[in-house]
Amino acid sequence: MTTAHSLDTVTTPGAGRLLLADDDHFFREGLATRLRREGFECVCVASAEAAVAALRSSEFETLLSDIYMPGNTRLELLQDAPQIATGLPIILLTGQPSVETAVKSVKLSVAGYLLKPPEWPELLALVHESVGRYRSYRNIAGSRQRLQQWVHDLQAVEHSLRDTPATHRATPAAQYLQMMTVNLLAVLGEMEATLRQLQQAEKAQTGGREQELLAALEETVAVLLQTRQNFKSKRLGHLRQTLEGLLGNATPAPAAEVPVAGKDFS
Repeated sequence: MTTAHSLDTVTTPGAGRLLLADDDHFFREGLATRLRREGFECVCVASAEAAVAALRSSEFETLLSDIYMPGNTRLELLQDAPQIATGLPIILLTGQPSVETAVKSVKLSVAGYLLKPPEWPELLALVHESVGRYRSYRNIAGSRQRLQQWVHDLQAVEHSLRDTPATHRATPAAQYLQMMTVNLLAVLGEMEATLRQLQQAEKAQTGGREQELLAALEETVAVLLQTRQNFKSKRLGHLRQTLEGLLGNATPAPAAEVPVAGKDFS
């Protein structure tokens, strides 16, 4: 099968940049479409080789990968990806689950192992969580590198102050103040970025709960409609109308249908 590679612009900046690797064109593009509607940027490839090339040429925040596709018969992609992008979360999606692949995925510390077609709320929550964790990982790794460089710079200033004659020590002191200011501003920026990520994660979780609530309300209305002949209750009828109103489906009842005792009020 030929390799497919497409890139759409992100709908809502900051949701996350994903790499989708699957040789099933319809599943891959359908999943990408749904994720893009949630604000994710998605790059699609149809083989493990194309996924490796994409990982080498660009940055992603989560990899969603099929298991049985060209170039991945022995889970080569799962072994290569961490070598290219350290810490990158990998979510496996498979229509042919097996004990062997499940065991290998555990050993390779994948973020998720889901069956096709995945439950959408579960997959969406997992993608949000994976992107958030990877961003936190990169922030921490970047902070650690900055601290290491900070220590190196402090040592250089310390040596300069120690070895410079007393009449020329103003310059190293000025370098110290400049270095501290630059690093403190960088740390504040990293803290602000982490705070935004936490806020986005909370918003995503809240959105998921709202979707679950709407689904529960819709199911409740459907059950009330299906059982209205069995339970002729004015209160149940009013409850159904209230729920429909919350869902935006309420319509004014004609005057002739005003509830009276003994009628079906559902």
